[in-house]
Amino acid sequence: MDMSAMSDRIYMLFWIFFFASPLGGADAVQARRGNALYHGAQRCFQEGQWELAANWLKEYHEKFSPGDDDPDRRSTAIRLRAQALFQLGKYRECFNVLKNAEGAAGLQAAQYRFWMAECRYREAEAVTGSEALYRVAAELYAKSRETKSDRLVDALVSEAVAHARLEDWPRVMELLRPEDGPFLKHVAEIPDSTLAVQGRLILSEAQLRQGLSEDALKTLQTMDNDKLPEMDLWRGKLLEARACLEDGSHEKGLNIVEELLRTAGNRMPVRHEAEALLQQVHLRKMVGKYSEALETCRRLWQENMPASYRRRAVLMALELAVRDHAVVDHAEISSLVDSLLTGEAYAAAKCALGDLCLGKDLRNDNNEQARVHFVDAMEQGFSRAGRMGIAWSFWQDGKFAESRVNFSQAAELEAGGVHLRSRFKEMESAFRMGDHQAVLTLGNGMVTNGQSGQFLSRAKFMMLQSAAITGAPDERVMGLINDPAEFNDPALAMKAQIFLARAQSANGNNAGAFARLQAQAANSGDDALAQWEIARLLARKNEWDKAIASYEAWLVKYAETQSVERVAKLTFDLGWLHHLDGNMEKALGVFTNIVVRYPESSQAPMAQMWVADHFFNQPRRQLVKAEEAYQKVQSMKNCRPQLRLRATLMAGRSALERRNFDSARDYFLKVINAPEFKEAEFPRQLQIEAAFALSDGAIAATARSAEKFDEAIQNLEALTPADGEAVSLIVLQAWGRIADSHLQMAAEDFGRYRKAMGYYRRVYDASGSLNFDPPVRWRAMLGMAHVLKSMREDDGQKRRANLIEALGWTKKVFENAGGAHVLADSFWIRQSGLMSVDLQLMLGDPAAAVTTCRALAAKYISMKPAMDKRVSGILRMQKGVDAP
Repeated sequence: MDMSAMSDRIYMLFWIFFFASPLGGADAVQARRGNALYHGAQRCFQEGQWELAANWLKEYHEKFSPGDDDPDRRSTAIRLRAQALFQLGKYRECFNVLKNAEGAAGLQAAQYRFWMAECRYREAEAVTGSEALYRVAAELYAKSRETKSDRLVDALVSEAVAHARLEDWPRVMELLRPEDGPFLKHVAEIPDSTLAVQGRLILSEAQLRQGLSEDALKTLQTMDNDKLPEMDLWRGKLLEARACLEDGSHEKGLNIVEELLRTAGNRMPVRHEAEALLQQVHLRKMVGKYSEALETCRRLWQENMPASYRRRAVLMALELAVRDHAVVDHAEISSLVDSLLTGEAYAAAKCALGDLCLGKDLRNDNNEQARVHFVDAMEQGFSRAGRMGIAWSFWQDGKFAESRVNFSQAAELEAGGVHLRSRFKEMESAFRMGDHQAVLTLGNGMVTNGQSGQFLSRAKFMMLQSAAITGAPDERVMGLINDPAEFNDPALAMKAQIFLARAQSANGNNAGAFARLQAQAANSGDDALAQWEIARLLARKNEWDKAIASYEAWLVKYAETQSVERVAKLTFDLGWLHHLDGNMEKALGVFTNIVVRYPESSQAPMAQMWVADHFFNQPRRQLVKAEEAYQKVQSMKNCRPQLRLRATLMAGRSALERRNFDSARDYFLKVINAPEFKEAEFPRQLQIEAAFALSDGAIAATARSAEKFDEAIQNLEALTPADGEAVSLIVLQAWGRIADSHLQMAAEDFGRYRKAMGYYRRVYDASGSLNFDPPVRWRAMLGMAHVLKSMREDDGQKRRANLIEALGWTKKVFENAGGAHVLADSFWIRQSGLMSVDLQLMLGDPAAAVTTCRALAAKYISMKPAMDKRVSGILRMQKGVDAP
């Protein structure tokens, strides 16, 4: 029977029942008519007559539902009408029908929410930028699972799909991955159902997005490919190929994709085909088949392919051309860039086209075309890369004045190694122009700015060339001059020879270096300087005995005729050699002698500092002597401010080690309040160390004082940035120490628990912006757990909630800090594990505590005896509790 005939028959039967002779009163008539309308609509629904079913159910709801004493039928009628509207694609109307009646849904509340979620999901699929709709759909799916429903697994998988659209892959895994969860139970019972297949496909994609390619392959392997619908089979194969790409099995992945494209033929939907081609590009590139990868790009940028895949194909083709030297047609690829790409993608492609032109050959027309591309890139915001490309194009044209200007402008826009390369090329352009004074100026700028690396070495060599050419060498490059005879000044020539000797020694030519220095000692008027350099050369070769003998011989021969400063410097070097040789007694004698004989030299404060450090670092620390020695440094003439402040800090540390907390506090405050720190350029590291040391003293003090804690906190807060400033690791450490200080005093002042919690939370939130997990982050998580565990609560439920939250933090540290890709101090893993055991026992979960103990024992062999003992105790306790 065709559908129109079926509709006519349903319509006729309905009206026969609807206008049948009334038997009984008006109420009975009304009831029979409502009943007929309901059942007729139900029959239409079952037959797929969605429009008719929706209209009749609407009429039933408006005219007869209020008098129907069956609430379940009323809510069913509303649901069926909504489902009919859904089938008609009227998602907004369907949602409104269910939303307006949600309060009276009764036992069908879960069904209502499920279909409301379906509406929002379908609406989201129809528009771009629909994250909010997907989020609402996910929430409604989750709510539909709160009450018992035969759609539990359906809602679970649908919610996972919604979160997948939002790329919330961790949430997808939370929903579908638990072994004892509803989804995997469903898979175990009905492995070939549509829900089981769709859920595992989504789960495997989530595992891939989380970097778990091995787990994704295992999930995909649980499906029987012979029983899968064709679309699901294709999707599974694409995911399997992507997993192979991720775990390095490139040949295997390529075979999967090529077999899929070969067998699917024209039956595969265009989006699936595009995804398969995209993976084929990646996999062919990974196995070195660059030409074949480029051919796949050509298939992928055809007009019948989705726009997003066409754009990616163009960008990948350019990457293959620039990096892997695949041959592309410049005119064709340029046209595609202009027609398909916009914004940053367009700018990046233009830079790649410019690089492609620069790499083809050295013809001027290609360089001119490269400049056109780079200018286009700059207009889209790629100023640095565009400027650098323009500079290179002029360099290849031999237009060094233009290349110099553009390299200079590029350097102003760059940082790090790229900046150094641009500066070097600016300098090299100046050299090619013959502007040697500019070469020396630019090179000196690189040297004085503390740059390093291959470009700096090449720059120094270029400075030598320019200095030799101009005949007016700069003092800062004398050690690199090849021909010191160019210098008329014997002293400068001597220094140049010494630098050349050092270079010879560094290159392994010690014999040549010695010969050069000995010749200088014999021929120059300052043979003491040459002999000193010979002694230093022995020291650089780590020949301590020979170096020490040479230094001592120098002092015997020249000490009476040389300046006090030079003798003090050489004596200091001698003491340091004894230190390196491990003879601390002789070193102590030499450094003490410097302080006594040359007290006004610049070496005397450093020698005294060595003496103080020696006392402080002894295996059995001589803390009183160390403190006195550090005090002496502070009062010495010619002591640099940083050395004086470091001596004050170390005097405080010595006092702290002796548990003289008041003296230590005075030292630390003297450093913190030093006037030198008011100067913007003065390094603040010592002030920071003093602030932390002050808090150490407050925490370690036997007689704790709230005032001293607050003083330490105030000084730590001074290290924190103003609003809007970037947060550094030091700031995080300061916040963590402030939190620790509040926690130490919280037993006496309960309000400090909340202050500690606030600072720990600040550390945790701010550390998320760093590209690594600093130890202070783990400490903050454990700190929050300590606060929650220690806070008093009269409300038992609140107390339990605090303990559960505390356990969440400790488990997060225990599980994340020990992750395969996380480098964390084992201290935090051990502490978090031990605290987790305590909290699990406090929460009445001994089984979980035993599991954690065993995990600790497996992770750290040294802890195994203690953990085994703890497990035995827990099991005995559990047995005693469970015994009758």
